[in-house]
Amino acid sequence: VITGGPSYSRDMWDSHGVKMISERIDKAKKSMKQLRDFFQDAANMSFRNAQTTGKLNQLNVGQNEFGTLKFVEDRYCELIETMSKNEEILGSKIRTQCYQKLNDQINRISRVNTKLLSDLQQWQKSLEREQKKLRKAKTNYDEKKRQCLAVQKALKIEKENLNTIKGNQSQLNKAPQ
Repeated sequence: VITGGPSYSRDMWDSHGVKMISERIDKAKKSMKQLRDFFQDAANMSFRNAQTTGKLNQLNVGQNEFGTLKFVEDRYCELIETMSKNEEILGSKIRTQCYQKLNDQINRISRVNTKLLSDLQQWQKSLEREQKKLRKAKTNYDEKKRQCLAVQKALKIEKENLNTIKGNQSQLNKAPQ
């Protein structure tokens, strides 16, 4: 049994500390998954925007127009098409640079954390078994010590009785002279 006052390092590795570490890892995992899902939604939104803006070029809006209005409509359609392509590029970049990298990290960290928590829980169980053995050994030691002290006390009493008897016999032997 560990004695002494509270200690951060000692308190962290008891069963409550291990549980707190596990809970913190779970919360971090949830946060990372929420962030990953945000990037997935952002990528999907960019792809939807690209599809929506791309539809404008398929409409026959300005075919009956001419002159300045035709030029403005054509220029606007070109800008919308560019914006649509940029949205697709943005969606692809979000998916590959943010979502996929974060998802890979989540999977890697999850595997490492699972292994570490498993090892930590095994060590905690091993520690508890060793502490149980230690308590049992201490109980056995205390019982043996108590028995030894009882025998020692009984021997001391017996020795005193023998000394008393010897003393009485020596006085008896001296008395006749």
